Amino acid sequence: MAMRNALSQNKLVTFAVALAGVWTVLTALRVWNGIDWSAGYVGQTATSGIVGLLVIGGLFALMLVLYGELESNTPAPETFPPEE
Repeated sequence: MAMRNALSQNKLVTFAVALAGVWTVLTALRVWNGIDWSAGYVGQTATSGIVGLLVIGGLFALMLVLYGELESNTPAPETFPPEE
């Protein structure tokens, strides 16, 4: 379904997905700015920050897949039983 169809059918889900994507990006920026590159082994070290960014990146990749499904032109499954 096109984004226009997604908005016309369910605005709440479309805006929730967009809001979650924006929140994910803002959280990644906050984690990036919070990394103390010169810290020792206590607190927000570079290793824990990088692992956090990898997890957030995976979440963002899933959000892109969900957005791609909203953009799909053929949302309906094939008819069953198949017509010959």
